Amino acid sequence: MTEYRAKAHSFNSEITAIVEVENGEILKISAEGEVPNTVGALGVDTWLEEANAEHSVEVDAISGASVSTGALRKATQMAYAEATSGDVDAISSASIHN
Repeated sequence: MTEYRAKAHSFNSEITAIVEVENGEILKISAEGEVPNTVGALGVDTWLEEANAEHSVEVDAISGASVSTGALRKATQMAYAEATSGDVDAISSASIHN
């Protein structure tokens, strides 16, 4: 298992996505840096629950916390793209295999 990190600016702070990957598969996604006790933090927790249940970066932002969860999604996609040596587009998470 290898851990990959990427950062993005959320509504209240800079958020860091931590993606644990093994053989190209997402094992766990976590985050650091979101300001506690905010709507953004609640949204981040909800987003992480969904992303970890699906083992995917393809989870939509959470309504009401779209800036924070959108930033987390972007950071997670960037970290996963690094993990897969760029085999995934960091913006859309679409495969770039021909």
